Amino acid sequence: MRNKGGRTRGRPGNDPAGRGAAWARAGAQPDRDGARRAKGHRRARHILRAVWGAAAEGRRRAYDRRRDLPGLLALWPGEITDLSLEGHRRIIARLESALRAERRRGQCGHWTYDLARHRALLRAYREERAALRARERREGRSRSA
Repeated sequence: MRNKGGRTRGRPGNDPAGRGAAWARAGAQPDRDGARRAKGHRRARHILRAVWGAAAEGRRRAYDRRRDLPGLLALWPGEITDLSLEGHRRIIARLESALRAERRRGQCGHWTYDLARHRALLRAYREERAALRARERREGRSRSA
């Protein structure tokens, strides 16, 4: 729509004929997906990846027992560093208990339910269980050999 002076209303890019010129003045170039964005967009995405790493790209960080468990369970440092079979079993039992409690909170709609915590507990439980099973297989092979 044009006003009395013949110019377009709103943003400079509203006129179909002048849209390319407006984007060129803003320094925009077609991106990989074909969308036009200002020049700083690629640089911002690059900086975001450098700062946030895998999280910026939507990938998960690898599970680290020393980093992840203290935020999920109240454990002593000695319990976290205990890599014995019994230590693994104790931590798995505590994770199962915490998962049951979190699941109960979610099912009844309790205000303290936290989906992120539930996912983190489930991930830690699966990783710890897989580590215990792998260790038990190794121990079983070494005993029979």
